[in-house]
Amino acid sequence: MAPVPYPFEGVIRGRRSGACVEKVVERRQRRMIKNRESAARSRARKQAYTMELEAEVQKLKEQNEELQKKHVYTNNAIDNYKQLVLANYQRQILNLSLFLVPSLSMTMRKITTVNESERL
Repeated sequence: MAPVPYPFEGVIRGRRSGACVEKVVERRQRRMIKNRESAARSRARKQAYTMELEAEVQKLKEQNEELQKKHVYTNNAIDNYKQLVLANYQRQILNLSLFLVPSLSMTMRKITTVNESERL
């Protein structure tokens, strides 16, 4: 049996009989046992809650890692798309310039020819 937290050593305030003293001691012991049981339940609840939070932290870390990988993949895909679009625009500009430069040269020659003939 656990020791009584407040030993009486036979001295009790007021006049109480031996049976009354035993009841007081018994009530204190029951209360102490209930408090210990309650504390144990509280520790068990805290332990379960802590484990639940740790599991959630682990799950969130895994989700975060997966999202970071997707973010890198998406950024790479966007960069590749931008490069393709830029290359396509450059190709279109080159094709257009190859078409327009000879045409422009020919037009300039015609204008020069017309201007020269008008001077004569």
